[in-house]
Amino acid sequence: MDEKESNRTWECLRHAIHQIHQHNASSLSFEELYRNAYNLVLHKYGELLYNGVQGVVAEHLKVVAQSCIECPDDRLLDELKKQWDDHKTTMVMIRDILMYMDRNFVTQYKKVPVYEMGLMIFRDKVSGHPRVKTHLLTLLLDNISAERRGEQVDRILLKHTTNMLVELGVQGKNVYRECFEDQFLDATRKFYQDESKQYISQNPCSDYLRKAEKRIREEKARVENYLHESTMEKIQELCDEEWISVHYKTLIHMENSGCAWMFQCDKIPDLERMYVLFSRVPHTLKEIQKVMMDCMCEAGREVLSDPEKVKDPVSFITAILSLKQKFDRFVKESFKESKDFQLALKQAFESFLNKDTRTAQYLSLYVDDQFRKGLKGMSSDADVDVALEQVVTVFRFLQDKDVFENFYKQHLSRRLLTGRSVSDEAERSMISKLKSECGHQYTSKLEGMFQDMKLSEDIMKQYKNSFASPALSRASRTPAMSSASSSIDLKVSVLTSGFWPGPPGAPCDWPPEVQECCTRFETFYLAKHTGRKLYWQPQHGMADLKAQMPKSKHELSVSTYQMCILMLFNQHSTLSYKDLQVRTNIPLDELKRHLLSLYVNPKAKILVRRDSEKEKKDIEDNDQFMVNPHFENKLMRIKVPLVLKSPDTVSAEGASGDGVGSADVPATVEEDRKHLVEAVVVRVMKSRKTLEHNQLVMEVTRHLTSRFQPSPTLIKQRIEKLIERECAVVTHRVTTQDSLRMTHLRGPDRHAGTLNDRKQTGSIRQFRSGDPMDEKESNRTWECLRHAIHQIHQHNASSLSFEELYRNAYNLVLHKYGELLYNGVQGVVADHLKIVAQSCIECPDDRLLEELKKQWDDHKTTMVMIRDILMYMDRNFVTQYKKVPVYEMGLMIFREKVSGHPRVKTHLLTLMLDNISAERRGEQVDRILLKHTVNMLVELGVQGKNVYRECFEDHFLDHTRKFYQDESKQYISQNPCSDYLKKAEKRIREEKARVENYLHESTMEKIQELCDEEWIQVHYKTLIHMENSGCAWMFQCDKIADLERMYLLFSRVPVTLKEVQKVMMDCMCEAGRDVLNDPEKVKDPVSFITAILSLKYKYDRFVKESFKESKDFQLALKQAFESFLNKDTRTAQYLSLYVDDQFRKGLKGMSSDADVDTALEQVVTVFRFLQDKDVFENFYKQHLSKRLLTGRSVSDEAERSMISKLKSECGHQYTSKLEGMPSTRTHLRVLLSRRTPKLSCMRHILPSHSCTMSGHARIWAGVGSAVSSASSSIDMKAPVGGKASYIDSRKLTWQPQYGAADLKVSTYQMCILMLFNQQPTWTYQDIRLRTNIPVEPVDELKRHLQSLYVNPKAKILVKLGDGEKKEPEENDQFMVNPQFESKLLRIKVPS
Repeated sequence: MDEKESNRTWECLRHAIHQIHQHNASSLSFEELYRNAYNLVLHKYGELLYNGVQGVVAEHLKVVAQSCIECPDDRLLDELKKQWDDHKTTMVMIRDILMYMDRNFVTQYKKVPVYEMGLMIFRDKVSGHPRVKTHLLTLLLDNISAERRGEQVDRILLKHTTNMLVELGVQGKNVYRECFEDQFLDATRKFYQDESKQYISQNPCSDYLRKAEKRIREEKARVENYLHESTMEKIQELCDEEWISVHYKTLIHMENSGCAWMFQCDKIPDLERMYVLFSRVPHTLKEIQKVMMDCMCEAGREVLSDPEKVKDPVSFITAILSLKQKFDRFVKESFKESKDFQLALKQAFESFLNKDTRTAQYLSLYVDDQFRKGLKGMSSDADVDVALEQVVTVFRFLQDKDVFENFYKQHLSRRLLTGRSVSDEAERSMISKLKSECGHQYTSKLEGMFQDMKLSEDIMKQYKNSFASPALSRASRTPAMSSASSSIDLKVSVLTSGFWPGPPGAPCDWPPEVQECCTRFETFYLAKHTGRKLYWQPQHGMADLKAQMPKSKHELSVSTYQMCILMLFNQHSTLSYKDLQVRTNIPLDELKRHLLSLYVNPKAKILVRRDSEKEKKDIEDNDQFMVNPHFENKLMRIKVPLVLKSPDTVSAEGASGDGVGSADVPATVEEDRKHLVEAVVVRVMKSRKTLEHNQLVMEVTRHLTSRFQPSPTLIKQRIEKLIERECAVVTHRVTTQDSLRMTHLRGPDRHAGTLNDRKQTGSIRQFRSGDPMDEKESNRTWECLRHAIHQIHQHNASSLSFEELYRNAYNLVLHKYGELLYNGVQGVVADHLKIVAQSCIECPDDRLLEELKKQWDDHKTTMVMIRDILMYMDRNFVTQYKKVPVYEMGLMIFREKVSGHPRVKTHLLTLMLDNISAERRGEQVDRILLKHTVNMLVELGVQGKNVYRECFEDHFLDHTRKFYQDESKQYISQNPCSDYLKKAEKRIREEKARVENYLHESTMEKIQELCDEEWIQVHYKTLIHMENSGCAWMFQCDKIADLERMYLLFSRVPVTLKEVQKVMMDCMCEAGRDVLNDPEKVKDPVSFITAILSLKYKYDRFVKESFKESKDFQLALKQAFESFLNKDTRTAQYLSLYVDDQFRKGLKGMSSDADVDTALEQVVTVFRFLQDKDVFENFYKQHLSKRLLTGRSVSDEAERSMISKLKSECGHQYTSKLEGMPSTRTHLRVLLSRRTPKLSCMRHILPSHSCTMSGHARIWAGVGSAVSSASSSIDMKAPVGGKASYIDSRKLTWQPQYGAADLKVSTYQMCILMLFNQQPTWTYQDIRLRTNIPVEPVDELKRHLQSLYVNPKAKILVKLGDGEKKEPEENDQFMVNPQFESKLLRIKVPS
């Protein structure tokens, strides 16, 4: 190519680019333009082409820039969007034309690729123009400011503009940041600096936090909507800095609204908002943690300094637990269980709880109170476990865990020895929790105490069995054994001295009969366990004495020391203090304390001091004591409390636990700590041999932290003591000895007198077996109980002794008066409930529910109290005679006398149904009161009676059915289907909420079935087939939401869905038939299959969104499509043509492989519905062969992907021939590339030719028939320079019907045209003879010859003579058209 030719070619390209800029690209031949660009680059004119394109684009963009400059500001963004879209489109077209230059010249000389070059020119000439750049930035910032003020802006336009700036950032240039982002961030910073300062000065902390949260959320949404993602992190950091970092201390410490105020006022949502915001700037959270710790410490100090709480350990620990629960809620809900806040909470509690040792002592007392009575009201093990876990939570904060252990051992020992613990299982659970916290060693003694109690029970069983046996009893009984000692019920707990707390008590002199029992037990025990020694510990013992007082009989519960004192008065009417001391040998302090408790306490003044001044409280040796002759007490069983020890005594004994409030470490704990420190020092030094002092202190502290926090001074002192002992390892040998620490004396006869028993007795005598209860005594006892029950009904229970009442009921049952007691209670309760029923009858209707609630609560409370009194009767008499338990009996009487009274029952049902009707009308009702009434009916359903169902539920369901029958009929007659569905959905939701709020859960299924029946099942066919709003109409109008609602409702009655599926299938089949019968679509296979795919997409969406991908609806969709697509074989043929169109041009516009795969998957979706898949295969092979032979396929990769999908659907055999066709084509391309045949040319006939050879006739569609026909005998007169040959023993046969030449003609057309290189005119007969093109079975010669002279756009030849006849005849003459003209360089001549 010479320079002139290159300039001419470039002018052609320049003109084409100008046409592209003018939107006249449709008249261009891009193949011709590509060839021109290819020739320029190939002949070394790449520089000319590259620079020329650069100049043309630059000139065009100057005009574009001027239009943007002259554009008004309010239209600039729209104008830029239009020009940018046009520029990108034109640059894509130019890039396609210059693709060869991009791949070769640009790469070789390291130029900027054409597309990027176009972007750079746009950046320089348009967006980078000073006036455009300034106006663009101003407009963007103004729009953002307007949006911040709450105005509406065009986000799509802003998004397009920012995307333009991002895309212009090519070749290392960040246009988005330089031209917009930096200025945007500066403007945003200035805006938020001013706004945050103004807002914090005028608003409280919570409002400021909401504003900050809103602004941060807005900025995040702004980036997501139309800014670039790279701005997200920067704008978030900016907002965090201006809204949080700058003001966080001011916010936290703001008066009356800051962090401390939020903690005080339980502002959980505000604290959560603060935490979420401040988490964005982590260092700010430290200040919140500090404030939280200060608030906790202040609240803790208030508890510690509160005189009321300090006096009461239970209140003290309850306050601590409430404080812990409060701040736990903050940490959990507000601070999202942050580890840092959990640590801060722990540190705060540790700081104020460990000021002294009171917390450890009080915690033990709290646990003691819980195990004595606090856990009684807990019905489930889960509640007990929660209560114990709360204790362990506080325990974890204690540093002086050894102090807690000391007190806990003392209190546990008392509970075990007195049998006052609510639950042994709970006790073991508590020890298990302590063990998991502090290890086995911490709880070894506590576990040993339980083991001792279990062994003691076994020993006592063996002891009693040994004396129960007649032979053993006679052998062991001594002559001196009195009858009095044999009547004593002795219970001994044998305790291991190393496990139990406290020093050993001093022995005392037992009463003779008690001494006999003790000696007998010692003999028995030591006979079984040789080598052990027993020490009696009377200070831990208890005794029950039967006392015949001068005016009444009582059972006294006293300590062992008190028992020793009182037993002396069986032999002496008067004794001096000195005599008591000599005869009992009780230590003086204990004697004085126990004696004071017997005559000082006015409620248990068993003894009196003779001839003494009333003011005189101190006891002297000569003071005389006697039994109180005027003693009276209504209680049968009296517990004589002990006088507390004096503070001096408590201190001397090492804080025994009787008192509270000491902040010092108990002396016993101090002593134990010394030993522990020495033991750890020795252990560490034995393992380390040599260690520096500071390191040793640290090691010892680390080892002991789990028990207490040792001071360095203590460690130093103990080290010095060890040094004084010359570092000898001191071992403490502890000899385990069994010791007897507790004595229980119980009389065998548990009978006690009633409140009216005032038989005079001169002194307390030893308890003996009493006489059986007579009828008179039983009536008197029952009268006492009847009076007590009456008092309970009158709410005067506070004056009653429930222990005494229990004992009376116990005695009645024990003495065979259970029937009297049971019938009597039944009658008393019935009489009371008759009065209650009358009050309910007389109550106004609007107050009846409240009155019933009050009476029902009262009745349950009284029956619980009566049940507790009659617990022994429930366990024995009721079980034995199969009676109804007391509590259930009370419910049954209430059911018969009150709720079952005809007038009450009728009024109650009417009121409840009226309330429900009112609620259905939208009125407000008292749901809590209704819930209480329903619960009452449910609870009354005892002994197989379902009161709730009989008295309410059945009537409620009938009433509801009638209501919904009328409402649904009326609503369906007046409203369209969609409104009816909404109404039904609302009503069903209301009924579900009604059951959840105040009806019983058993009603849920019934009311749901009723609603389903009345709202859906009765009317479903009417709804589905409703004209202009039914199911078919919804499908036609794409009412996805309404169909979804219908599906969800109808799913409640599955049988109704069959009708919906049937309608869907009918709609699909009808739509399919419309497509099949549409003449326009039938003519165009692409439109036909596109319509089918649209229909499939539409109903796929219904199945997915409305019918939740139901398998039944998926099957219905499949059956519907199969039914109308397989009416004939057209669908298979049209689908193949559609695929052919896609591969020729349809896939061109798809930018990604995912889009291509989606398009192919749609084809396979329709393919699955075909039954005649072999028909599709036949057409597909023909179309595939044409695409491969003509090179018209868009993508070979897509072709292979399609074949792969067909293979996965139908197997390898189905696609084996299809897979063979591309491989054959590839092989032939390699062969033909070695030698290309050249043809001479004339005037308009282009100079290249290709034919097709086939070696696999069975693979290619239609090849076999062509080989056996005339096509194999074509006389190729043109000098092709090639010949048929044998390759790999395969015969190659020319197949001209599949060939093409570069004029874009068929091979037959090429054979005809090449004749005109030899002479100017040819007759039809000569052409047939010279080319030998077949005329049978199809006249290929006539068809191809006509295409060369009939088509006006490609009229290469002309027929001489009569031009009116289109059909050629034998003598018709043809010549090359001398008038032929075309603007296109490359022309395709259609056959």
